Amino acid sequence: MNTKAVIVFLAIVAAGCGTPATENNRPEAVANKPAATNAANNANTSNTAPPAPTTGTKVTAASDHKFDATGIPKGWRWIDADAAKGPVKYDTSGGTLKIIVPGGKDMFGDNRTAPHMLQAIEGDFQIETRVKFDPKSDYQGAGLFVYKDGENYLRLERGFGGVGGTGSGIRLDARTKDEYKAITTPDHAVTAAKTVDLKLVRIGKKFIAFWRLDEESEWKEVGEFDSDYPDTIQVGIITCNTGPEIPVEFSYIKLAPQV
Repeated sequence: MNTKAVIVFLAIVAAGCGTPATENNRPEAVANKPAATNAANNANTSNTAPPAPTTGTKVTAASDHKFDATGIPKGWRWIDADAAKGPVKYDTSGGTLKIIVPGGKDMFGDNRTAPHMLQAIEGDFQIETRVKFDPKSDYQGAGLFVYKDGENYLRLERGFGGVGGTGSGIRLDARTKDEYKAITTPDHAVTAAKTVDLKLVRIGKKFIAFWRLDEESEWKEVGEFDSDYPDTIQVGIITCNTGPEIPVEFSYIKLAPQV
């Protein structure tokens, strides 16, 4: 066989050994790419609980974390436990985080499917958000979230109903390994306002919760929680819904040092 014939034969063999790029044999990162409203959101989306962080951001100056068309802000992680079955719809293109929350999303008992967004923070801090929400069913809530692990977390929410309470207002809940307890229910911080500001302050092991109607109003203390949390903890926002589908809108997240 002459040299030219050998080259032709090898080319035919190589082509026959190639694998067509079908959906079933594409690399997993491509074939299972999660759906999201903004393509840029995909990089920060997960359907698994975040591992316990060993290091986090030290809050040394005030910072605003706003939303835009690029998706979830850099440094934050969007977690949707049911993303593989059907991701929760959200949109940031209008400059806020708008979420359409289906029913059955909670962070209570064995149901840990509530969508949330977290960042690891080290040491003392303040975190604030503005939430536009009009809950009407038991239980619907949206607000701030402090997460150690699946058995230890803190929730400050504008909500309706919930453990130990009824009606519409602000509630502060803590889950520990031994129990889930309502520190403050809507009965003790009553409001029907559709837009409120929420704030959590960490001082050592203690967390103090506040709420207000707007910038012109004074902060009102909701309650306190003495934790056993490590120096680095994950903090952010969460929305829960065990009633009919409901929209929620977060305007921003602010981080500031505790002074």
